Amino acid sequence: MNYAFGVITSEFFINRENSLTVLQFDSLLSSMQQVYGYNVSLVMQNLFDSNDTQRFNSFLKKPDVARFRTWGEYINKTKAENPIYSTAKPDTAAYRLQKLMALFQYTFPGAPMVYYGDEVGMWGANDPDCRKPMIWNELNYADEVFNWDGSRRANPDKVYVEQDLLNYYKKLGELHHKQVFKTGSVGTLKADNRNSVYVYVCELENDVAIVVLNNSERKQVISFTTNFSNTFTDYFTGKVINGINREISVIVEPKSGTVLIN
Repeated sequence: MNYAFGVITSEFFINRENSLTVLQFDSLLSSMQQVYGYNVSLVMQNLFDSNDTQRFNSFLKKPDVARFRTWGEYINKTKAENPIYSTAKPDTAAYRLQKLMALFQYTFPGAPMVYYGDEVGMWGANDPDCRKPMIWNELNYADEVFNWDGSRRANPDKVYVEQDLLNYYKKLGELHHKQVFKTGSVGTLKADNRNSVYVYVCELENDVAIVVLNNSERKQVISFTTNFSNTFTDYFTGKVINGINREISVIVEPKSGTVLIN
């Protein structure tokens, strides 16, 4: 279980105070891979959360309540009884950031490990709140009305499968079946601190996939230069992207990303 992956990604995507710059993020990822080695990196379970942590989409609501790196403090501060911790259902912004992080998880070398229920939008504080029963489309659920201490919430949360999120994870699962993401090499194409943009390429023989991540709060036109074919297809939209003199430009929404495949 690659907790180093969880630490690095949380400090880049989640934490707002003393968060990693894009260049720092890129450097730490490279160092992590060097420590593990190529073959080991490909089979590491890359995770954001587990049965021993809060659910990471709840972390997205309170990004600086703790730092994953300081394990003991992190465990205590992400308990439901912490008065500044939020056990409420994640909002739209949190689910959007979850998608961006999942996109990175499924396209970076290693085995994406998804803690049960993250893919349908389950939320919760640290153990035992992270161990609620799985929710299914076939069942109807009562609202979540109780706090950790048995008191009632002023605003109960609806419990249901976040279908759009589930569909996105399914799409990522299909993407990860491509061999280039399983055994390909990875290289950085752009690490832009000022615009919070990270672009990397996965290569395996003649297969090339370019991952574009916009970790900023604004929609951007992201341009970068490649050494590959000028024509790619946006995996999510099917749009053909034609480069000019090997320069490619794509429009990416805030806290979102895309994948270009040849």
